[in-house]
Amino acid sequence: MVLELSEDVKETLRSAGVSDSVIIGLTTIEAAGLIPDVTTGKLRKTETFLFTTH
Repeated sequence: MVLELSEDVKETLRSAGVSDSVIIGLTTIEAAGLIPDVTTGKLRKTETFLFTTH
């Protein structure tokens, strides 16, 4: 996934000593309730379920 950050956001990251390049894994994207739509090249919102064990 490629995301264009605004110059303001990049500068804020740089001033905090953080790289303005970020890598987000597919698992993180899916956990946010999004999936990549390969037909459009965009992210699509999906319904999300959370399963827990006790």
